[in-house]
Amino acid sequence: MASSSSGALSAGVIREAMAYRVKYRVSGGKQKLPLRLLGVHQMNRGGVYPMSETVQTLGRNILVSGFSKEEANHHGVVVEEAPAGTFMANPWHPGRQYENLSEYNKRETSAVAGLESCFVAGAHLLYGALSHNHLLLALLSLSNQAAWPITSDLPAAERELAALQDRNGRWDFAAVAARDPALAETIQDGLEVEVLSWKMVQEVPQAASLISQALNKGHQLALQTTEITALAVLSGAISMLESAVADSVAFETAQAKVRSQLDSFVDDPDFVHLFEFVVNMGAHRSPFIPQLLDFAAKYVDPKKRQLRLVAFAEVNKLPLAAPRSKIAVLMRAYRKEPSRGFCPSPESAWARLEAESILRLEQLLHYFHVTLMPILEKMTESARRALLSNVSLVAAEAVIAAKSQESVSGALAQAVANLHAEAEKTAAVAGVDMPQPADAWIKFDAVASGVGNAKPSAGKPSASTRLLPQLIRFDLKSGQPLNQQETVAMESKPDAVVVVAPFPWQE
Repeated sequence: MASSSSGALSAGVIREAMAYRVKYRVSGGKQKLPLRLLGVHQMNRGGVYPMSETVQTLGRNILVSGFSKEEANHHGVVVEEAPAGTFMANPWHPGRQYENLSEYNKRETSAVAGLESCFVAGAHLLYGALSHNHLLLALLSLSNQAAWPITSDLPAAERELAALQDRNGRWDFAAVAARDPALAETIQDGLEVEVLSWKMVQEVPQAASLISQALNKGHQLALQTTEITALAVLSGAISMLESAVADSVAFETAQAKVRSQLDSFVDDPDFVHLFEFVVNMGAHRSPFIPQLLDFAAKYVDPKKRQLRLVAFAEVNKLPLAAPRSKIAVLMRAYRKEPSRGFCPSPESAWARLEAESILRLEQLLHYFHVTLMPILEKMTESARRALLSNVSLVAAEAVIAAKSQESVSGALAQAVANLHAEAEKTAAVAGVDMPQPADAWIKFDAVASGVGNAKPSAGKPSASTRLLPQLIRFDLKSGQPLNQQETVAMESKPDAVVVVAPFPWQE
């Protein structure tokens, strides 16, 4: 990425964010708010929730190195919760129901090891934080006696923190307070923050994400913008574009919309691949990108595992009607061994697979995510998330490792058989019957023969075509796209080489 303009862009972001802060600042200056009223704002870092491992690392570092009240109270910014009934639809993700701060934070933490104690039953959050969110979750964890494992691979100074825990591995607040009185005082008295009016969300929905990004730019310990943050911001922005209502989305329009939040990230030549991915996956108007973001928030540490934007170029080569397969391929990439913080991109072999192999993968994923959902909803949220994530990971691995197209069906059934058995146990306990797969080849009582649907025909246009960027909409029941990238016939010339230009926004 070009660095020459980065400073100017950063300064522009910070000025714009400050203008919103001044406009919507609640009178009275900074306020000291109890921790029990604070939660992570829905659009902090574009909607990417803090990861448990990062929160625990910060908490241990604070206990080892000491707590600074001045640092904790520096540049704290929160947004008021809107009055009940103000928002029915989600301001950031059209087509989805609004989720208030309490619901959002409880959902994101209730099934996450290390964060499940942050928000106690009956908690009513009144403010969403746009900065210091890792710190906030660490303080809440210590206050509510969360269970954090102290493992043998930690540095010696951190292993000694086990003395501050009870026999069940939960923090003993009295011991924590004795070790660091300043930390205990902040936990009991709260944080000093600048409060912004809830009307900002109503009038300028993207302002919260922009302010969060600007505050992170000014902090030397902040996480750098990652491809996951970029994906969340871009998908949310495209979903809110008026042009997206009619499906059409221009790359330049989307690029300009997110430039203030993502800075020079948008000038990366491979940013167009991320744009193509978002448009073809339906942005936040379909469930596929939110599924990937949820997986990344729970299982991917951005300090250790990132993907280069070119990774999205590989999954974009898969068929339009295989959205869940694309997500599974990216999940599998995130679980590969990283080198210098970056995981290898998906193999180019994915684009060379037979269409039938990708079809079988998509059908299997659809069976788990849609057909079996009435059964899986009877599981706890953490168990359901883990099962569906594992299905995607092992199914993608089975397809790419299959020695022939004929063996794909059996490999898929064998790979997920134990996960399907978990669903069967859930159905048995609930006293309900397991739904039957719509595709006859999906069998778990024996290795599938691979006989099933006929191979789809991949017709080729007779003339050179050019795709126009359309936001793809999906039928969530069938998993099939309801529209496609439009094509227009171009005049062909005798003896001319026919060139297909699939991505006009790249020009």
